[in-house]
Amino acid sequence: RRKSFRAQQEKQKQLPASPSPSPRPVEASDAKTSRPGAGIDMLFLQRLMRLMPILIPSPFCKETAYIVLVAILMILRTLCDVWQIRIGTAIETAIISRDSRAFRRHIYSFLVAMLPNALVNNLLKYGLNEMALCF
Repeated sequence: RRKSFRAQQEKQKQLPASPSPSPRPVEASDAKTSRPGAGIDMLFLQRLMRLMPILIPSPFCKETAYIVLVAILMILRTLCDVWQIRIGTAIETAIISRDSRAFRRHIYSFLVAMLPNALVNNLLKYGLNEMALCF
């Protein structure tokens, strides 16, 4: 026999609360009030300042060079990504407008842009691996 809907609800009330999510959707205001946000307080800054001499023993050491290298390469990678997006958009525009001359020109620039992108990506991977070995 099938149990009635009311009998099923009564049985669920008797069961201990499970960690399953609530049936109502979580709103943005609930998420802000239910858990603490990640913030920078004085304790964090004090701990960070205690770690800095370990991470960077001197301004002219190998570790500092790798940190600077990775920071510069991350900026370059962002610029290369923006460059690729612009070229991709130009290719799409040429396809939509059926301009074969512009399409060929943008495909050529896309192929030319792949070399610097590959170089930046591989240098970034190298810098991150070397930095991981240092620390």
